[in-house]
Amino acid sequence: MPKPPFDVPGCLSVHLTKATACKVPLNQGINEAGLAAERRAVTAAGGTYFDVSPWLCTTTTCAVVVDNLLVYRDDNHLTDTYTTYLAPAMTDELGIVLGRRPPTATPTTSPTATVAPASPPHDSG
Repeated sequence: MPKPPFDVPGCLSVHLTKATACKVPLNQGINEAGLAAERRAVTAAGGTYFDVSPWLCTTTTCAVVVDNLLVYRDDNHLTDTYTTYLAPAMTDELGIVLGRRPPTATPTTSPTATVAPASPPHDSG
């Protein structure tokens, strides 16, 4: 999972009118070697690895605010609000990954609809 190198609410409190100032470059937010090690450990133990990075990052940055929702409550824990927002998408994706349901035809990223983003979230900050 992406990990900002700073306390997110602290950064946002300094940048009240420009949340984008707190975005994290992808190469700073994601430890590729660490993710690869996690994936190897999980699969070696017979598990299925589930990478949540696409719901937190674009191809260039990891957002701290998505659709006006605070993503992190500190430097590495997701807020209850954001995890609740992601729950339908994660449920669908887990069903697909585990072979329990087919992929949905048209994913959506609207927080008021069933959320199943197949691509990174739109950063509203």
